[in-house]
Amino acid sequence: MTVSLARRAGTTAAISAAAFGLVFAATVPASAHNVTTNYNNACMGDPNSSIAGNVHQPLQAHSMSVAHSSSTPGAYTIQPGSQTVPTSGGGATVVNLNRLNLVFKIDPVTFTSASIVSGTGSGFSGTPVVTRVNASGAADAAGSYLSLNGGVGTTIAGASPGGSNTSDAGLTALAGATFTLPSVQVVTTSSNPAVYINTDGDAGKYANPKNYMTFLSKATLFGTQYAPTMCLATDVTPRTDSNIGSVLTPNGGAANLHP
Repeated sequence: MTVSLARRAGTTAAISAAAFGLVFAATVPASAHNVTTNYNNACMGDPNSSIAGNVHQPLQAHSMSVAHSSSTPGAYTIQPGSQTVPTSGGGATVVNLNRLNLVFKIDPVTFTSASIVSGTGSGFSGTPVVTRVNASGAADAAGSYLSLNGGVGTTIAGASPGGSNTSDAGLTALAGATFTLPSVQVVTTSSNPAVYINTDGDAGKYANPKNYMTFLSKATLFGTQYAPTMCLATDVTPRTDSNIGSVLTPNGGAANLHP
């Protein structure tokens, strides 16, 4: 994914400040049923600065891999791939990408448990956790979603209670780092569980903090600049501010990732 922060001062001073290469390139363990889904993300950065406009990113190719265990029929593993954070862009110095958050749907009827796969994930700081949550992003033992992030209050504002767009927190990758988020193992009572990113309700609307992938981009140009960034699985392009809040036609990334 290429993520840009735009900044304007005087006539024009623009930062394409976080051309973050967040392309999923998953490596999964051997299993009875491995599926990799390739699709595009449409992301928008919403810089905090009052002199900056929204940044509607070009479509970016992504993939997500799911491995269905041969030893435990109801278990599957979701494996995000390696991602690289650049060091500069458009005259800005990239500092980091933080408050990383991924949200997946689950079937609350067949769901049993979810956990971080030990020994997976590298190149970032923060302690990853996977939490069962409700539509507001709050921890909920009866929730219909799983959130992979750095814990309570470590998302962008609006993605979960206590989130913020003005400070570093949670899972963080420094400029120049190549990092891999950990694998998540989900156990269910289903022999062939379906796997979806979250596109329900507000999560299915363009440039919404409830989108399945969100993070806070941080760069420096005329001071520290933050831009909460929200990503939706769609092929719709071009996009403008008029699309914000709209339900855009989803692509294969929003379909069953484990058909």
